[in-house]
Amino acid sequence: MAITKATEKFNKEAILAAKLLAIDHPGSAFTSMALVKNAVMPIHRDSFNHKKAMNLISPLKVAKGSCVWQELKQGDEFKGNYCSMWVNEREVPGQKMSAETPAKVRPDRLHAPLRGDDGDRIVVIGYTVSKWEKLRQCQCADLEELGFVLPEREPVVKMMNADGRRRPPTPPIPEENPGVVGPSTGTTAAPPTGATNTVMTSGASFLGPGSSSESTLPRPVSEDHMDVSSGGRVELRLKWAIKYIPDLSSQGEEVVMTSAPLLPLAHDEEERMRSRVTWLSEFVEEERKIKARQAERGEYATQRERQLFYKLDDAIDYMNEILCLSHQAREQATMSMMKLAQESETTSEVEEMLQALVEPIDTVHGVELQEVKRHLAEWQESIRKEIEVLETSGTLRRLPFQEAKRLADAGEIVLVPSKTVHTVKPPSGGSGNQLYKRKTRMVICGNHVSNEVEVYTAAANAESVRVALSLAARRRWFGAVTDVNSAFTLAPMNEAEVKYGITVPKVVVEAGAVPPNTAYLVDRVFYGLREAPRLWGSFRDKRVQRARLVVEGQECMFLQMETDPAVWRLVPCSDYSNTLALMVIYVDDVMMLAPENVIKDIYKWLTVGAEGDEGWKCSPMEWIGKVPVRYLGMDIRRKDTTCTSFHVSQGSHVAELLMGYQQEASRPSQVPATKDTMPAQDDLDEEEGFEQESPDPSQVKQAQRMAGELLWLVTRTRPDIGYATAHVCGTALKNPTAAIRLGKMVMRYLAATPTWGLTYNGIGEPVEAYSDASFAPQGDRSFGCVTTATYGGFAAWRMTKQPTVVLSAAEAELVELVNASQQAAGLQAWVQEAAPEDSGKPLILRVDNTAACGLATTAPGSWKTRHLKVKARHLRFETNEGRIKVVHTPGEVQVADMGTKPVPMARLVDLRKLWGMCSAEDFDAEEEEVVIRSLRGGDYYDLLMMAWMMMVSKIPGVKATGIYSKKPLDYDGSVEFYVLLLVGGIALLAVWEALKWVMQRCFGEDEATVAKARRLLRIRNQASKALQQELESMSASSSDPINVEKPVVSTPKLAATPLSEVSQGPMSEATRTTRSSTRAPEDDPDLRAALDNAREGGFQRLRTSFVMSEHGDRLHLVADCHGLRHANKSRLRKMQVCYYCDGHFPLSYKVLQGRTIPEGR
Repeated sequence: MAITKATEKFNKEAILAAKLLAIDHPGSAFTSMALVKNAVMPIHRDSFNHKKAMNLISPLKVAKGSCVWQELKQGDEFKGNYCSMWVNEREVPGQKMSAETPAKVRPDRLHAPLRGDDGDRIVVIGYTVSKWEKLRQCQCADLEELGFVLPEREPVVKMMNADGRRRPPTPPIPEENPGVVGPSTGTTAAPPTGATNTVMTSGASFLGPGSSSESTLPRPVSEDHMDVSSGGRVELRLKWAIKYIPDLSSQGEEVVMTSAPLLPLAHDEEERMRSRVTWLSEFVEEERKIKARQAERGEYATQRERQLFYKLDDAIDYMNEILCLSHQAREQATMSMMKLAQESETTSEVEEMLQALVEPIDTVHGVELQEVKRHLAEWQESIRKEIEVLETSGTLRRLPFQEAKRLADAGEIVLVPSKTVHTVKPPSGGSGNQLYKRKTRMVICGNHVSNEVEVYTAAANAESVRVALSLAARRRWFGAVTDVNSAFTLAPMNEAEVKYGITVPKVVVEAGAVPPNTAYLVDRVFYGLREAPRLWGSFRDKRVQRARLVVEGQECMFLQMETDPAVWRLVPCSDYSNTLALMVIYVDDVMMLAPENVIKDIYKWLTVGAEGDEGWKCSPMEWIGKVPVRYLGMDIRRKDTTCTSFHVSQGSHVAELLMGYQQEASRPSQVPATKDTMPAQDDLDEEEGFEQESPDPSQVKQAQRMAGELLWLVTRTRPDIGYATAHVCGTALKNPTAAIRLGKMVMRYLAATPTWGLTYNGIGEPVEAYSDASFAPQGDRSFGCVTTATYGGFAAWRMTKQPTVVLSAAEAELVELVNASQQAAGLQAWVQEAAPEDSGKPLILRVDNTAACGLATTAPGSWKTRHLKVKARHLRFETNEGRIKVVHTPGEVQVADMGTKPVPMARLVDLRKLWGMCSAEDFDAEEEEVVIRSLRGGDYYDLLMMAWMMMVSKIPGVKATGIYSKKPLDYDGSVEFYVLLLVGGIALLAVWEALKWVMQRCFGEDEATVAKARRLLRIRNQASKALQQELESMSASSSDPINVEKPVVSTPKLAATPLSEVSQGPMSEATRTTRSSTRAPEDDPDLRAALDNAREGGFQRLRTSFVMSEHGDRLHLVADCHGLRHANKSRLRKMQVCYYCDGHFPLSYKVLQGRTIPEGR
């Protein structure tokens, strides 16, 4: 505990804020401050604040209508603005306090800020933390200097052992009445007037803050005590508690300190406590009998013995209370673990979204109860319709609330609260121009009901749906979907062990659907009951089992599949092996796959019923076609061309999901993962003892949420993101930052491929499995992928790390091959039960590793693979029997490769084709359009040219009359096509040049062309002149005028130009101005005389560079000159004579005493 750095950094602001709090709340203590702007917080308690202190609110700039809601309990001061709130599915009374004026809030009460009109809400909040007493005295002085008002310190109790060592105090708990500590006895002194009897707290009860199960046992004061200082004593108390009682003359305060056990107790500890309670109860009872017999003889118990009996009774009662609280805590924990489903997140500002709609919505949106109350007029019809359906169907029976209360007190019913769930759903098929549909559902609060009931019922899974679609495509069946309206309310409560009654939610009363003080008896299965799914499932299955339908003139019945109880086969009563239709049921949603007339017969039986069997009210039947039909979270489409095909995707769900990732949706990606975005080895390290920093809980929660969102897609229709999703799940707890980074990459890929899904056309083997493994990609466990296809459509897949570390790639491939056989065996049983005609075909396993193929068949192997024969024993046996066929498949066509590594875009495109994946738009389009769209780019124009040539070749020609008929030459399209292109290009170039020549002959030269030619000639003449001068200077520099005769440099002649009339002037000028500036010695008498004189005087040509110091202004011929004795030798600069000057004015020096200057030095 220390002063924060923000307080030291912004001490001036802290002084001003403290002054404001002192002015608005004189005499109130606070140890901490916070400057809050537009705070939005849920209803909560301040668990870490001091329970006896108040939260102080001082407004700076607050919009009109802003207030703070606080829970209202008995004894609290009511300030005149009552308002109740719903907290944890119950209505909590409270009151609103305006934030426009200074206010005080109790931290131990539920409270939350409420928004008012538009505008900012800036307030200063002062509060007292519970552990502020840990501050040192100097730190307290610093805070008081800044203006903080600190509360009075609590007395510190020092516990001493027998040897004089200090015993650490145990955490304290609060008393029920802060003014009185324990019952009023003669040994307890009341505090003096004006003293504050403060109790240090560590929790409101054993069940945490706000629990209603607080202990109410008396806490008597024991006479056994231990002196700790003069003027006070410490009493030993029950409940692991001690109590410090100061002397009457001192000004100390009473303090209760306790240590409560953690609940729920461990099983061994609970059993030990139960045995102690039993033994102690028997002991006390036996002692009471002995004392009673002694009293008959006139021997009465002493006062100390009676007090000992009192303390033993209190100890027994206390331990019984601990056992009861432990049982309650264990029930609450079990209830949380058995929670079957979590409520969908609500959407804020739904009404504004509905008003801005221009087309029907395609997803379900939950609506908050507070928003429903604000727009209650729009929801009245939906609420009344729900109540009417529940009453007319016999699900609920109305009765007065007092009568329901009497029945509950008598134990005849269990009275529990209910609530309403409001959603906005897409309109049904026959809704016309309706854009949305409001739906209200009243449910019972199942969390108030005992959880010791059976809740299981069969429900279809995604694998069964995909296999059923594959079989339907093979048999060219149709498909339709419907759902049973208010299905749970159709099932009676005959099998239920408990009868229930419910209270009516307040919003239903406010809507005028039910009068006040009304309750309901539950006569049928009601939504929210834990046993409702089981009761409905049992009632539903009984009706399906006894159904008899007449289909195509023969009596048929439904048989429940053993491999999946949620799938029913329609078979003739005389031949159970002939499957006429499939009916897949998920709770109350039914999908029918069969010929068109059979589906109509099944729907008629569902809605109308048969003789002696009443039908159910169902929604209008939706046929699976080009318009997608939603079932089990998947959008299903059907197309009937040369073959029947089904397509499953989740485009609407992906669109809704990307609404929460706007930044990722704006930057689509063509791959779900790359090597750069994959987590590093440190993020996946699983060795024992590997320590990592504790991750941020908020990031862990975000990573887990993204993992759940992606898993829903992977398990339904998107195996292409399975590899990345597996790593997101694996690193969500270890390194949430890496998981979020990878998850956002997957979201970008989903933005580029929102409507992609799987296609089922019924073409392929009955069951075919693929397996692949990436051997130790991160240096630890290998990563594998297995997938199984039924009739060519992939129905199941799994991408995950292998459970153990393998020693070779062959072992990794063998492990995945075994997993593939297990997965395929389950689907093979499904296929053989639904289509017995395909039961004789072997199961095909495809793997791209030859060593794994050999281990799974009959290859002997080597000593290195001897330990793998046990793993491969099952495969070898099944292979020898002919029930399994292991086939080596090249890696290029191994579909399982997509789930073992991040693949580049080109490879991903090929793998998606192998998986049969395509977008919904491509599936709906005709096959020819798909082929043309796939060839966009360089191949597109080749395709058009080839199509044109084929069309020309198919034009009928004129047949020659007579006997002779010549056979046309055969041609190869690939050769003749490119020859035609070459000939056509040459012909086009020749035509272009011919047209240019004709234009020049007819109209003459263009003025722009002439001007351009003149400009080019001038540039050429100038370049030639400059080049000639450069050559002359170089020749002059390299020649020796003294010893070597200079050769004559000839002037290059300029090329003639075809435009003579234009170039005569410039060329003649260039000829006149161009001449050689270098002459031979014999042609110049002066030069010859100079050379002779130089030879006679002993001169030599100077062929070296000059030397100059860094800051000097003199030239030197040699670097070791005396004038350079003080210069820095490493920074000497060398200079050369200009080529022109050296050519026209050559330098020479006279040789003295035989000393010459070396050349090039």
